[in-house]
Amino acid sequence: MDGHQPGARRESAPATDPEAQWPDGDAAQPHAAQPRIRASRRQILVVGGASLGVLACAGLSAELGIISGFRSDLDKLLGIEQTPPGHPHPLPDGPMSTPQDIVVFSGALATGWSDWSWAKRRLPDTRVTYAGKPVISLQLANHAALKLVNERLDTTGMGYLQCWVRGESSGGQLANVSLVDGDGVWTPPVSLGDYTKGGGIAHNQWRLARAPISAMRAVNGQYTALVIASGTGSSQGNIDLADLRFVYHPDLTPPVASKAWTFDLATVTLLFTQPMDPASTGQTALYAVTSADSADSAYPAAHPVAPLATRYHDHVHTVSVTLPQPLRAGGAYTITLGAVKDKFGVAAAAPSSVRCQVTAQPLTLAVDAAAGRRAISPEIYGMANVTADVAADLGVTLLRWGGNPTDRYNWKLGNAFNAARDFHFQNGDYGHNKPEDMLPSALVDQAVAAANARQIRTLLTIPTLGWVARDTNPASASAHVPNSGGPPLQTGGDAIAGYDPAANRTRTSVPSRARKGVPFSDPPDLTDPTVAQDEWVYHLVKRFGAAAQGGVRYYAMGNEPDLWWMTHTDVRPAQMSYNQMRDNFLDYATAVKAVDPTALITGPVSWGWTNYFYSPLDDGSDNYHTHADRNAHGGNALLAWWLAELKKHDDTAGARSLDLLDVHFYPQGGEYSEDHGPKIAAKRLRSVRALWDPTYTDESWIGKPVMLIPRLRAWVEQNYPGTRIGLTEYSWGAEDTLNGGLALGEALGVFAREGVDVACHWGGLRAGTPGYQAFKLFANYDGAGASYGGTACAATSTADDLLTCYAAQGQKPGTLLLLAINKSLDSDLTPALSLANLGVVFGAAHPTHARVWRFWPADAMSVTQGPDAPITNGGGSGPLLSYTFPASSMTLLRLESGV
Repeated sequence: MDGHQPGARRESAPATDPEAQWPDGDAAQPHAAQPRIRASRRQILVVGGASLGVLACAGLSAELGIISGFRSDLDKLLGIEQTPPGHPHPLPDGPMSTPQDIVVFSGALATGWSDWSWAKRRLPDTRVTYAGKPVISLQLANHAALKLVNERLDTTGMGYLQCWVRGESSGGQLANVSLVDGDGVWTPPVSLGDYTKGGGIAHNQWRLARAPISAMRAVNGQYTALVIASGTGSSQGNIDLADLRFVYHPDLTPPVASKAWTFDLATVTLLFTQPMDPASTGQTALYAVTSADSADSAYPAAHPVAPLATRYHDHVHTVSVTLPQPLRAGGAYTITLGAVKDKFGVAAAAPSSVRCQVTAQPLTLAVDAAAGRRAISPEIYGMANVTADVAADLGVTLLRWGGNPTDRYNWKLGNAFNAARDFHFQNGDYGHNKPEDMLPSALVDQAVAAANARQIRTLLTIPTLGWVARDTNPASASAHVPNSGGPPLQTGGDAIAGYDPAANRTRTSVPSRARKGVPFSDPPDLTDPTVAQDEWVYHLVKRFGAAAQGGVRYYAMGNEPDLWWMTHTDVRPAQMSYNQMRDNFLDYATAVKAVDPTALITGPVSWGWTNYFYSPLDDGSDNYHTHADRNAHGGNALLAWWLAELKKHDDTAGARSLDLLDVHFYPQGGEYSEDHGPKIAAKRLRSVRALWDPTYTDESWIGKPVMLIPRLRAWVEQNYPGTRIGLTEYSWGAEDTLNGGLALGEALGVFAREGVDVACHWGGLRAGTPGYQAFKLFANYDGAGASYGGTACAATSTADDLLTCYAAQGQKPGTLLLLAINKSLDSDLTPALSLANLGVVFGAAHPTHARVWRFWPADAMSVTQGPDAPITNGGGSGPLLSYTFPASSMTLLRLESGV
């Protein structure tokens, strides 16, 4: 496929066989609406705080054991100045305007805004003006709405949505205003008329409307759209809007640290009620920590202790406080603050304090260099849709030539494709129209040569569809194509009810077959329109050598043949059966192997979950509920049956036709999207567990554990041992965001730990984005070719939903690599990190420091090298590594001999 979300292809999931149990054929349950599951946070301690005058609170003083002299010590430590808090300024009667306003529309949509409305409107309407500028004319009828989108709408400091409004033919219209967040959730609507001076929208009279952001419950938030919608289903006529803006009018209430919590014994997180000033919150002198336990000598009440460091997390208004000595598990502490300022310059009442009950089960990471050892394949760092230069910078090891257009690539013409349903069933050259692009195999030859020059191998899709583009002319397009294919009218036939593909095959395509049947020629005979795929392999071997000699390493047999009936409906509308899936693969795979026996063959290149278990023909007329084709094949899951059939064939032939079980996988619950709201973001990180975790129930229509990699491995072991496993197309979406980058990093860590042989990201990663940096941190973290590879070993976390860790004995002798992902949005984490059996890697002496590379919110646009992390002797627990992992970050620690 082309990176689209496969989940959108199906309204419901297929039925499952009641007796079928994993790994023999556990399939998806019938679709049912299920509530979204949210993993509980392991935030064991949350104790409310308030602004407290410490000396004036005798009860609190007694509880904390505050002795004479404490106030002077505290004031000295915190640098407290009694600054009076700010006060909200009164609202003017007329319109408000400041340089900090977010202008939405003033004669035209402001930069960054776009119109996604579902209402009749004129935007701008030049027939009507206000203050000499065009306005927005909006018809309020049938719940129609004006939707203005800005993906980075931040209401921090904004007090009001303000505009001028008038009714055109009448007044009194009901128009509701809401904001929409990144998850698509609307804020509570407020009526624009309720906040219009003069008592509502008036006929032919401009009135000032000023709706409080607080009424929408949208103070200091992140949103993606503004919606002004008709409040009724009836027609209300038109209204006009002018000078639409968010007015900067911050809440000047002094900030308060309202909560405090810990996940570990070295970092406390404080939650503030307001956006804070990073420079102010970064002053360690404004914090002091004391214990309520008189026996706690590290944090005595009489001598408050300042932290080592603090870090502010702007998007969630928290501050992580890193401490010089470990706290006591289960202990109670007080963090006292000086006059720390918010983003608007207002200082907190000083001193103020917040209490913290420390978690009784602190976060720990444990690495055992002798356990869980498994070789890491360097080919998990594959990618499609990337140039060779970018691939080299990222550390890509395998370039995939794949996707829907490649299924109809005519190699004899060199630049002719058809992307089928993805682009109007038209032929085209996709901009490759230079003379050198029109030579046989030109585009592939260019890609392979560029990859080989950078020591990157290639995975090439062989078209197995039977038809390829006849030319590059967009006018060569199919007509009258049905919305999807279906069962063939005759067993093994091409036509379906109401549609015969013959005419569209003639319009767009020429025949393609596995074998030429006569001697090859290079260059090929262009007078023969039929395209032979084994002749293409002959050309590639002649140009680049056999796979074992550095030529094309992998050949994939087609691209998602289980979706041809939906994607390439114009030329292959008939759904394929179990037998056809097997026979089509063998026809082409054996033809390729006959030309290059050293080539590695992949298949069946399945699109995803449903067709791991069923053939396309099983869709039938009841969305896989009857699945007659599966029943006719012993009730076996398609992939399990397919593997067993290939083993039978290959045992008889005395040679393998299949080397890599090749599937695609995308999360199915909306995670593969560009949505970046908090619910989707949290779900995106959780959903990576579908790759391996038998306890994780998929939160999409699948509704059960996917445990993809163990499932594929079990099918291979039971049906065709020795076959490798590959995920040659995957993505978790939103890779321009930190959340998407962390999800991509999590997937790469799982591929390494679980022993996946080949993985290819769908590609399209843009330089300077978190997704790009996440991939680079794994595949080329030092910019000089060093990657996370070698031999995976055991790394466990007591809170995997917060902090995951992957470990490997590096390819370079005497190195151990640890890669940690902090998935918390609001908390830096300083776990106790123990290191066992380092002798396996380093012999008798272990390193004293770890070198550090990471990307994180403060520098998400690049992988940077940080200060070394110390390694200490933990006594009976073995060596301990001390490091604070920033919130929403990925960190690679490299331990090496002699450091």
